[in-house]
Amino acid sequence: MIETVETYSSYKTFCDSDDCQKIESFLREPENKIRMITASELRRPALEGIQFQLKARFGVLLSGDGDRQKNVRKWTGKLVRKCMVEEWGYQIQGVSPVRFLDREEDNVFKTGTKYTLPKPLYRKD
Repeated sequence: MIETVETYSSYKTFCDSDDCQKIESFLREPENKIRMITASELRRPALEGIQFQLKARFGVLLSGDGDRQKNVRKWTGKLVRKCMVEEWGYQIQGVSPVRFLDREEDNVFKTGTKYTLPKPLYRKD
C-alpha cells in the first residue's frame, strides 16, 4: 500500500486519540496476547482470537460502514501487527478471511493477517 498524506493524517489523528490508547492497552492485556498467539499457532489470523472481546469492548467504534469505523478497524489491524511483529517477534505469513462469529453480520473484520514465529536456526557442531 502506498502511504498518502491522507492515510498518514487519519493515522496520526487516530494515534493521538483516546480510542487508540484504549485499543492498544487492550491488545497488550496478557489474556489478549495469549488469544492472538494461540490463534496464530492454529494458523488463523491473530484478530480471530480476540474478535469477541474487541466487539464486546469497542463494538461502537468498530461496527458500521462509516469512514470513521473503517479507519478504526484498519488502524486496529496495524496495532495488532505492531504487537505481533515488532514486540513479540512474529513474521507475517499472509492474509486470510476471519471466521465468522455466530452470524456473519456480527463479524467486525472480514480479513486478518496470519503470523508465524521464524524458524529457529540450528548449527551443526
